[in-house]
Amino acid sequence: MSEERPGNQDELIFYYSREERLKNAPRSVKNYYNGNMKTPPKGLIKVLVATKGSRIMFLTLVFLTALGIALSLVEKTSNSDKRDGIHYSLNAFSFDEMVYVSLKLDENQSFKKSESIDVSFIAKDSTGTVAAKNTDSGTYSGKELFFRTTFYDYDIIEIGAVIQVNGNDIVLSTPVEKQ
Repeated sequence: MSEERPGNQDELIFYYSREERLKNAPRSVKNYYNGNMKTPPKGLIKVLVATKGSRIMFLTLVFLTALGIALSLVEKTSNSDKRDGIHYSLNAFSFDEMVYVSLKLDENQSFKKSESIDVSFIAKDSTGTVAAKNTDSGTYSGKELFFRTTFYDYDIIEIGAVIQVNGNDIVLSTPVEKQ
């Protein structure tokens, strides 16, 4: 609504009363204009612990994250092992009708003696039967050492390795990764 004054033709007068408008407004609007409205918490951590439900979700998230980290640190894989300060790791992949297998012995500066190592590689097919075997031997003196072999891919899905060091057997196995 507007009304013109007779003395000044360019000035418009608006009739607006905030009190009249707020009389019929909902309680939330009145609280907002009075400054009584509760504002949400600021900051990430305050938001995550503001209500009981969000606290439970936050604690669940923290617990599951800690559990995942702990399991990944404790979990032992069957394709690697560490004995007498030597870390052994077995890998296998299939490429172009062949399966390539690699056994790696990591470097150990504190290793002072030479060890004779005999390795038997065993290739297993989908039924679990032995499809092929290969053997290799070498001497580990603390430097990084690799034993490598290949198999024709007769649907080989798993490679096993039996490592003999000083009369002790170390058994490793790994699935064949398809390339």
